[in-house]
Amino acid sequence: MDDPKLNCRNCGTHIDEHEAGPCLDSWVQNYVLDSKAKKVKPYSTDANLSMEIIKRCWYVAMKYVTVLNESAIQVTIYPARADFKYTSTDDLLSLAVCRAAIKAVAEQHRWQKYL
Repeated sequence: MDDPKLNCRNCGTHIDEHEAGPCLDSWVQNYVLDSKAKKVKPYSTDANLSMEIIKRCWYVAMKYVTVLNESAIQVTIYPARADFKYTSTDDLLSLAVCRAAIKAVAEQHRWQKYL
Protein backbone atom coordinates (compact mmCIF):
# COMPACT_ATOMS: atom_id res chain seq x y z
CA MET A 1 0.00 0.00 0.00
CA ASP A 2 1.35 3.43 -0.96
CA ASP A 3 2.07 5.98 1.72
CA PRO A 4 -0.36 8.89 1.19
CA LYS A 5 2.47 11.32 2.04
CA LEU A 6 4.13 10.22 -1.19
CA ASN A 7 1.16 11.39 -3.25
CA CYS A 8 1.05 15.04 -4.24
CA ARG A 9 -1.56 17.06 -2.36
CA ASN A 10 -2.25 19.13 -5.47
CA CYS A 11 -2.67 16.49 -8.18
CA GLY A 12 -2.50 13.12 -6.37
CA THR A 13 0.47 11.87 -8.42
CA HIS A 14 2.91 9.53 -6.64
CA ILE A 15 6.39 11.04 -6.16
CA ASP A 16 8.06 8.42 -8.38
CA GLU A 17 5.79 9.42 -11.27
CA HIS A 18 5.61 13.18 -10.68
CA GLU A 19 7.01 15.29 -13.48
CA ALA A 20 9.15 18.37 -12.94
CA GLY A 21 7.26 21.65 -12.93
CA PRO A 22 5.29 24.09 -10.79
CA CYS A 23 3.18 21.43 -9.07
CA LEU A 24 6.24 19.51 -7.81
CA ASP A 25 8.01 22.77 -6.99
CA SER A 26 5.10 23.81 -4.76
CA TRP A 27 5.16 20.42 -3.01
CA VAL A 28 8.91 20.70 -2.36
CA GLN A 29 8.67 24.29 -1.16
CA ASN A 30 5.86 23.53 1.30
CA TYR A 31 6.77 20.02 2.45
CA VAL A 32 10.57 19.81 2.31
CA LEU A 33 11.60 23.42 2.81
CA ASP A 34 8.61 24.24 5.04
CA SER A 35 8.15 27.56 3.28
CA LYS A 36 4.84 29.33 2.81
CA ALA A 37 6.21 31.87 0.34
CA LYS A 38 3.72 32.85 -2.34
CA LYS A 39 6.23 32.76 -5.18
CA VAL A 40 7.26 29.19 -5.96
CA LYS A 41 10.79 28.70 -7.25
CA PRO A 42 11.55 26.12 -9.98
CA TYR A 43 13.36 23.62 -7.73
CA SER A 44 12.62 20.64 -9.95
CA THR A 45 14.15 22.17 -13.08
CA ASP A 46 16.99 24.35 -11.76
CA ALA A 47 20.08 22.49 -10.48
CA ASN A 48 21.29 25.56 -8.57
CA LEU A 49 18.00 25.86 -6.69
CA SER A 50 18.02 22.14 -5.93
CA MET A 51 21.07 22.85 -3.76
CA GLU A 52 18.70 24.69 -1.38
CA ILE A 53 17.00 21.34 -0.88
CA ILE A 54 20.33 19.66 -0.17
CA LYS A 55 21.18 22.40 2.36
CA ARG A 56 17.83 21.84 4.07
CA CYS A 57 18.50 18.11 4.25
CA TRP A 58 21.83 18.82 5.94
CA TYR A 59 20.07 21.13 8.38
CA VAL A 60 17.73 18.33 9.49
CA ALA A 61 20.67 15.90 9.87
CA MET A 62 20.43 14.05 6.60
CA LYS A 63 23.25 13.32 4.20
CA TYR A 64 23.19 12.68 0.49
CA VAL A 65 25.18 11.04 -2.26
CA THR A 66 25.00 11.77 -5.97
CA VAL A 67 26.09 9.22 -8.56
CA LEU A 68 26.53 10.19 -12.18
CA ASN A 69 26.63 7.68 -15.00
CA GLU A 70 25.99 7.66 -18.73
CA SER A 71 22.24 7.22 -18.50
CA ALA A 72 21.05 9.00 -15.38
CA ILE A 73 21.74 10.89 -12.17
CA GLN A 74 21.01 9.08 -8.93
CA VAL A 75 20.49 10.98 -5.68
CA THR A 76 20.32 9.11 -2.38
CA ILE A 77 19.38 10.81 0.89
CA TYR A 78 20.05 9.10 4.20
CA PRO A 79 17.99 10.45 7.13
CA ALA A 80 19.69 10.54 10.51
CA ARG A 81 18.59 7.98 13.11
CA ALA A 82 17.22 5.62 10.47
CA ASP A 83 18.56 2.65 8.61
CA PHE A 84 16.85 3.69 5.42
CA LYS A 85 17.89 5.46 2.26
CA TYR A 86 15.76 7.25 -0.29
CA THR A 87 16.91 7.14 -3.86
CA SER A 88 15.63 8.73 -7.01
CA THR A 89 17.10 8.49 -10.48
CA ASP A 90 16.41 10.79 -13.39
CA ASP A 91 18.04 12.64 -16.27
CA LEU A 92 17.74 15.91 -14.34
CA LEU A 93 19.71 16.37 -11.12
CA SER A 94 17.09 18.78 -9.80
CA LEU A 95 14.21 16.33 -10.34
CA ALA A 96 16.12 13.47 -8.70
CA VAL A 97 16.91 15.70 -5.69
CA CYS A 98 13.25 16.74 -5.32
CA ARG A 99 11.96 13.19 -5.46
CA ALA A 100 14.54 11.80 -3.01
CA ALA A 101 14.01 14.69 -0.59
CA ILE A 102 10.23 14.22 -0.45
CA LYS A 103 10.70 10.50 0.25
CA ALA A 104 13.22 11.22 3.02
CA VAL A 105 11.12 13.93 4.68
CA ALA A 106 8.05 11.68 4.63
CA GLU A 107 10.04 9.01 6.49
CA GLN A 108 11.48 11.60 8.89
CA HIS A 109 7.91 12.65 9.77
CA ARG A 110 6.95 9.02 10.43
CA TRP A 111 9.92 8.55 12.78
CA GLN A 112 9.21 11.77 14.70
CA LYS A 113 5.92 10.30 15.89
CA TYR A 114 7.93 7.74 17.89
CA LEU A 115 10.64 10.01 19.31
